[in-house]
Amino acid sequence: MTAVKITGDIGVAFHTKAVALGAEAPQAVLRAANHAGGEIARQVFAKHGGGKGTLARSFLPAAFVDVPGSIAAGAFSDLVYAEVQDQGGTIRPKSGKNLAIPLTPQARNRWPRDWGDKLFFLKSKNGKGLLAERVGNGKKLKVQYVLQPQVTITGSGYIRAAAAVAAPVIGEIIATAVDKAMDK
Repeated sequence: MTAVKITGDIGVAFHTKAVALGAEAPQAVLRAANHAGGEIARQVFAKHGGGKGTLARSFLPAAFVDVPGSIAAGAFSDLVYAEVQDQGGTIRPKSGKNLAIPLTPQARNRWPRDWGDKLFFLKSKNGKGLLAERVGNGKKLKVQYVLQPQVTITGSGYIRAAAAVAAPVIGEIIATAVDKAMDK
């Protein structure tokens, strides 16, 4: 039997009885793990849209012995924000008092420190900290970042969605491997 589950680590994992597959086991589980990784990437792009694709590409296939006589595999990410993007949570700054939340397309691809001395701090009417730059003849301001002590993200559930879509295909991959092993 092949079980597909969401693991404590961020990823999709499954295990199957290696004895039933014989020599086909490693290839079959790695094919299935590759499929799981591909489905996670598709779900990340579907739920998070654009971006650089770092999260989607971070899920790599891995195989390991789960229980004696059984082999497990899956696709896992080591990115610290993978779990927060999937399940949601509060993000706080690692250093400093605030997170700089980008407000413009130019700010999305840069850190505030990358701007050099172009950005300056100002407070909005409601007391929020902002990082802005002077544009045009220097009389106009363009706010690039809003400063927040923390933000709460609602999870997108891309792992659960990927597991649901990948499960039938993973079952087919393992069933095909079992059929090949039985034919030998």
